Amino acid sequence: MMSNCIEVIKREWPLAYAKCSKGSIDTRVKLLDHNVLTGMLIQQVLKDRIKVLERSVLNVLPLQEFSQLDMIEIGYIVGLIHDLGKASPYYLERNFSRYNEDKFELSFLGHEHVIALILSQLAINEVDIKFKLIYDLLAKIISRHHSAMPTRHPLTLWSSPTSGVAVERRYVGKGLEIIRGEIGKAVLDMYNASVVNYIINDLSKLCGTEVCKKIVNDLTEELMNQHIRNNFERIIGDLARRLTSFKVLGLGKVDKISEEKIELMIYKLVSTLSGFLIVADNLAAQLEGRSSDDKSSKLYVEYWMRELKDKLSSISKQSLMKK
Repeated sequence: MMSNCIEVIKREWPLAYAKCSKGSIDTRVKLLDHNVLTGMLIQQVLKDRIKVLERSVLNVLPLQEFSQLDMIEIGYIVGLIHDLGKASPYYLERNFSRYNEDKFELSFLGHEHVIALILSQLAINEVDIKFKLIYDLLAKIISRHHSAMPTRHPLTLWSSPTSGVAVERRYVGKGLEIIRGEIGKAVLDMYNASVVNYIINDLSKLCGTEVCKKIVNDLTEELMNQHIRNNFERIIGDLARRLTSFKVLGLGKVDKISEEKIELMIYKLVSTLSGFLIVADNLAAQLEGRSSDDKSSKLYVEYWMRELKDKLSSISKQSLMKK
């Protein structure tokens, strides 16, 4: 007999996904497992495409700090933390408040912006230019991995009459304030001992490089000092603007042509890596036995399954061996 849905979710939290029917759990995916699989897919399956991206962007940027970045490593880290916002206890409470015993599926409205806002804060505070760039890139990339949903794209979600960003009329009043409110509550609940313990005890073990270890350590320290929690209402505007801007933090003095070139390259870097994350996220869901009800998404995943068949087979075997 299958265990009670709520009991399983509470016991195995944080989860990336869970679906229940008639009070019993049908499917669940641990958050750690999903993040690791997504990171592996980016790092191993999409690495050739990332190398092409490096050659076409990093090698032509007039900025030394960019040439030092290993984008395959950055891609793995993106996957490893892209859904970390789902760990917020707010989502656990929110889901149980709308629990339906007949049919139930976990929902994490705006979770991609939860961790992105915290990464934006790390970028603003970081003194090392290399890591300032990394945090800013991570925040921008992760905030876009559900941007196929227009109201969750940062350029729509965080725009305002004074931002200079034009929002399509059809999205105005379509629940943007509701999403922002959900994200705000989830961010505040990230400053929680259970989230910190999850990062220290589980996530940190998956970092094999010094860059990854520093990022995880900095996230831990940020969530322990509660800076955003105590000042969130005051600084949310600045944090959100980082997600919609392609200006480089800590750039210093450069001529106008170089500045515009750098912004264009950052845009290319963010949009391409966001695309890789979207692909890997969907492929991970497919390999986990989840599938979308949306016909377009199914066709999209099927295309990539064919395109990457041999490499995906290798990833599947590795995942099974670990289990």
